[in-house]
Amino acid sequence: MPCGCSNRGSGKAIHSCDCSMPLNACSLAMVCVVCRAKVPRRSVLVPRCFCRSTPRPSAPLSTSSRRSAMPDIRVPQAICEAVSECCVVVCHGDSRRPETVILEFLRGNCMSSMVDHLVAEILALDVKLLACQARLAVSTDSEALHDLRTTVRRLRSVLRPLREFSGATQLEDAAKAVGQLTTPLRDMQVLAAFLDKQGLSDAARKRHDHLSSACPRVAKSSELTRLLTLIDQFPTMLRMQQRQGLLRGLRKTIEKRMDKQWRKLRTAIAEPDHDRHDLRLLIKRVRYAAEAYPELSHQPKNMQARLKSAQSELGDWHDHLQWLAQAGEQPDLAPCIAGWQIGIVRAERKAEASLKRLAKACF
Repeated sequence: MPCGCSNRGSGKAIHSCDCSMPLNACSLAMVCVVCRAKVPRRSVLVPRCFCRSTPRPSAPLSTSSRRSAMPDIRVPQAICEAVSECCVVVCHGDSRRPETVILEFLRGNCMSSMVDHLVAEILALDVKLLACQARLAVSTDSEALHDLRTTVRRLRSVLRPLREFSGATQLEDAAKAVGQLTTPLRDMQVLAAFLDKQGLSDAARKRHDHLSSACPRVAKSSELTRLLTLIDQFPTMLRMQQRQGLLRGLRKTIEKRMDKQWRKLRTAIAEPDHDRHDLRLLIKRVRYAAEAYPELSHQPKNMQARLKSAQSELGDWHDHLQWLAQAGEQPDLAPCIAGWQIGIVRAERKAEASLKRLAKACF
């Protein structure tokens, strides 16, 4: 360490800026929050702090710095307040995305209560949504759309057991709207990747071109704007309800809802004439809820792996079903029809085998 504080020899630097907000990547001097000694800026930049005007660094950035610093992310005021009395520890040479650094910080520096866990989770998802929006706006990142959808999916899984609490349903509906907006685009992205592998470059290029113009529109869409507005307000709303005593029994409520979903899946999978579409949705909900609240999940051991396998096989079957439906309306997909007709039979067989293994593990 370049300063004489208790962190000597740790190999890490604790950064802050003159506005006392640690989330800062400006040209201001960095200060060790332990001893207040000036610390040279490292090559890693975290998202810019917008709690006050901060200019961009004047010196050219290295390749690793550009990767870490761009794109700029507008950090919500709620997050600035949540970390204003703490510090963000960034290892020298850290090449992780800036939103990942913040997410790990928020999850690792909260108190142990259920409400604290929930607030930290919402703040982390807020940062990820902002990062996805910034990446979609420039349309240079092929994974931005997928990351947006997985973040929205995670948010809906967090919110689903909270529907009886004020504000949760409204936020979940906003997340659902973003999911519905992006589903056709993600389906097109998956199809384009398949066409690339099959050597159908013209058909793939047409869809890639459409995605390049559609993704920036998602970043500016009213659906995503509304979601970002509501999720930014939700932590404050949770704290207000907590102070009013309206969140008592939160843990039991979440456990009850998760157990209900689990029982619903067990019942559905035991039916001989089960509907694969319904099972696919139930499996996704049970699996993602367990990921959102792992300490409250009462699933049998290794159940997550079984659920993931069944979801993957059902997803493959669903993709083939969707592609065959599109092939009737899109002539450039005609060369794929014969292969898809064979593929859907194989996918259906594998999906049923996976469901049988899952049913055996459930009982």
